[in-house]
Amino acid sequence: TKEQAYVYALSSAALTHHVAKACVSGDLPYCPCGLNSPTASADASYKWKGCSDNVLYGQRVSREWADASWRKKWRPGNNATTTPNRRRNRITQESLYRKCKCHGVSSSCNVRTCWNTLPDVHDIALKLQERYAEASPLSELLTQFGYTDKAMHRELSRQHLVYLRDSPDYCVEDSKTGSYGTMMRECNLTSSDSNSCNSLCCGRGYYTKQMLIEEQCQCKYVHCCYVKCKTCKYLVDKYYCK
Repeated sequence: TKEQAYVYALSSAALTHHVAKACVSGDLPYCPCGLNSPTASADASYKWKGCSDNVLYGQRVSREWADASWRKKWRPGNNATTTPNRRRNRITQESLYRKCKCHGVSSSCNVRTCWNTLPDVHDIALKLQERYAEASPLSELLTQFGYTDKAMHRELSRQHLVYLRDSPDYCVEDSKTGSYGTMMRECNLTSSDSNSCNSLCCGRGYYTKQMLIEEQCQCKYVHCCYVKCKTCKYLVDKYYCK
């Protein structure tokens, strides 16, 4: 499904990220620093120096893990989707950016030393989420590109997350697929995100329930040395999917 494709690609990217960072910190033996730059910089204001994240080594470890996990449960048809989804860890390499440190009198930054580093995994996950929104069913791509592996994989490896089966209906409970449904789920009446009542309740509507909430309020500092608070009670509206 689309969700499985996303999780698989994110797992590969996260493993690549973790291994690349571990190389820099010296936690992995026989793992050198990554390449700073494919070509020497013509900008004299900075020099490539320091230890860059070794993304290529991380990708190799991630690829071995991915191949091993799928070899155990390979079925005809799976290979067409695992290859492009596995290659989504290339997005990790695409996320590299230059980080610099200034040198000079009083941090005047006359000279900078720079190296390549990776952003937080959360940022990479957001980029993959964009791919998730554009994920394509394999049958559609086979119709578009034909059954020639080279042509199809060339396109898939760069642009797509691919899935074999349609996602289950997450609006209703289904023990076979592991979907808990959204009935009686709390929703946000004013939100425009996925937790909004319009989105989460799948068109079934919602009901309102008043809840009595107790919390500390009117807190004051008492000398010496503690904070004294009152307990306030509020009636608040909570919204749940029908």
